[in-house]
Amino acid sequence: MVKLAIETNKKFEVMDIEIKRTGITYSIDTLKKLNEVHKDYKYLFIIGYDTLKELHTWKNIEDIHRYCSFVVVNRNSDKDDIVRLINYYNKVFSLDIELVNIPNIEISSSDIRYRIKNNKSIKYYVPDVVEKYIISNNLYRNNLDKQEINNFIKQNLDEKRYIHSINVSNIAVKLAKVYNINEEKAEIAALLHDNAKNLSSEDIFKYIKDYKIQLNEIDLKSPQILHSFVGAYIAKQI
Repeated sequence: MVKLAIETNKKFEVMDIEIKRTGITYSIDTLKKLNEVHKDYKYLFIIGYDTLKELHTWKNIEDIHRYCSFVVVNRNSDKDDIVRLINYYNKVFSLDIELVNIPNIEISSSDIRYRIKNNKSIKYYVPDVVEKYIISNNLYRNNLDKQEINNFIKQNLDEKRYIHSINVSNIAVKLAKVYNINEEKAEIAALLHDNAKNLSSEDIFKYIKDYKIQLNEIDLKSPQILHSFVGAYIAKQI
């Protein structure tokens, strides 16, 4: 579907090096490989504010400036906070980071999956050729299998949170064996437990409003836990 989405724009290229690599994938490993493949290229790593906040947790972050520069898109985030973090990473880790302002586009992969599963149109949410491919192959109408769930959280979580979710799922399987409960269900529940952790505050409240997620007064006074309610809703949909 990525190939279909970009086929009319020759400035894009699809690479599957992360899919082919076994085990946990770190950004530093991918960047090293890309620099081996195209030694004369300058790579710009596009990230959002939520990922920017977690950069200090990335593997070998102190070396990553050798392989790429970063572009941060704002998505209605506080510009002062972004600039403060950019200055911090530049000073501490020598990272080259540029801020780019973009329009806030209210589209998410979870929302697209929900619309498909509930027989709602996704026209204008994805390119027409991708919409036709999804419909003709009857995609996303049934629950995802374990590998698809793994891919889903990998796409929607930052590196640290994804690795955390994998580790939690491994522990869940071990505990399921001890207590004689369904291992696959335990593994999937653990994989999905933090699926909304990296959503912005705007996206969290949009989910709560659009899908009428019921919260009490105490919940609403604790914004740091709201991702768990949205995550539970998303997990049910996929």
